[in-house]
Amino acid sequence: MNLTSLELAKDRARIYKNYLQMEIDAKANINKLAFLDRGIEKSRYLQEIKNYPEYLKQKPDGLKVISYIPGPNNPLKLTPFPSLGELPQINSQALNFLHADIKEACVCIGSFVDGKIQAQWLGKNALTNAEQWSATKIIALLNIVSQLNSKYPDCDIDNCVVRDGNGQKHDYYFYDVAKDMINYASNIGSSNSLAAMFKRFDTRIGLEQWLKSATGNNDLIFRGDYGENPYLTNPKIFDLTKKQVLLSAALNTTKQKNSVSAYDLTRLISMLGWHFHIEQRSRMKASQWNSLESIVRAMGHDSARYVDVAIKTLGMEGLITSPVIISKLGYGLSAIRGTLETVYVALVRFVDERPKAAGKPAKLRTLAMTLRAEKAVGSFQQCRSLGDRTRRQILRRSHGNSPPVVCGRILKAGDRLIRKSVKLAVKHPLHRLSSPQMLLSYCRNFLRANGIVPNLFWQHQHHRPVAALSQTTASNNFNF
Repeated sequence: MNLTSLELAKDRARIYKNYLQMEIDAKANINKLAFLDRGIEKSRYLQEIKNYPEYLKQKPDGLKVISYIPGPNNPLKLTPFPSLGELPQINSQALNFLHADIKEACVCIGSFVDGKIQAQWLGKNALTNAEQWSATKIIALLNIVSQLNSKYPDCDIDNCVVRDGNGQKHDYYFYDVAKDMINYASNIGSSNSLAAMFKRFDTRIGLEQWLKSATGNNDLIFRGDYGENPYLTNPKIFDLTKKQVLLSAALNTTKQKNSVSAYDLTRLISMLGWHFHIEQRSRMKASQWNSLESIVRAMGHDSARYVDVAIKTLGMEGLITSPVIISKLGYGLSAIRGTLETVYVALVRFVDERPKAAGKPAKLRTLAMTLRAEKAVGSFQQCRSLGDRTRRQILRRSHGNSPPVVCGRILKAGDRLIRKSVKLAVKHPLHRLSSPQMLLSYCRNFLRANGIVPNLFWQHQHHRPVAALSQTTASNNFNF
């Protein structure tokens, strides 16, 4: 991070304007936004994903690499990582600088003390439960590992396939299915249908209780799906080495909703990324690294590349080594609230090589975060604008109207009838006066008339989380 980049990162208006211009230059549209949908394929970190599990096992040696430790005058104090089911003390004022569009946020900064991670917990409405959209898809993956390793501690989930209990579809390696869900490639099935399938391996109440027992948030609700039927209604986890079924679908019960906090997601991803460096009392129940590392690699393929952009904006691309970026996006349009919403949960870890230029040891830096942004429905310009604000906020965490459109993208992008319904809604003469509910109703009615049960997932403002990462690093009152 050179001085010029650091100073520029403090200029929020300039950063925001630059991000908007990048969207324009990339010819972003409602089907492909420049950063939410960038994908891993062109990321400089693609080839590092295979190394993520090894990087996450490493700790500072105290000689060549030391850990970031807050200074004596820093008001944010380190505390031991909490035990399972224990809520940490979260500083509710430390993130007040975030833009008003960021409704909830939780950041956990990790530092090594005597070989173990201690943490600083920062929040903005961090314990407020809300719809976190697809960011919650990682919960079922972690629950599956916990269940498997509770029964079979020596199980390596890389040796397991997801098998159709009805015998109608092919086997797929668990890792490949998890990656397909994370990166939206749809090589196996849609992300939503795969996520719904993964939730079938526990009862809705059982999965919810597992989450509560991990994070300590007893007010959360996690009994919903993702708008599509499960890819497999009777899935099984079959171990090719043991040659036996290890886990089968649980009893299905009535769906409710998903309402969890930014803290819950930050807590889970920090427990995943810092597994080797927290006490046994703080680790996910029974979970073993030889299975958790598979989820780490899958989450390295998230299509949202906010952290990539933040690191580049800070001028740090060539100044860090041993990087890890695991994340999960979430987004949607709420017809009830009339808002476009973006969620981004991520864990970042790297070695900052800059101090070596002054003859000092390199510094290991790591943090976990969740940001949720929302904005009232408007034109695509507003959709793009909210996304750029999201990027700018992630940047802080790290050191003439456009034609009106239905701000959305259907995840089944190849379905021409669904696309046509959106285009017709955009052209509808009442569009300028329509509420989100009316627009959704128009598209649903069109699809029904064509014999399709509509299942619309709207894409929105995906940028708000990125700007937080670099601007936090650049801010004088928040040193990471």
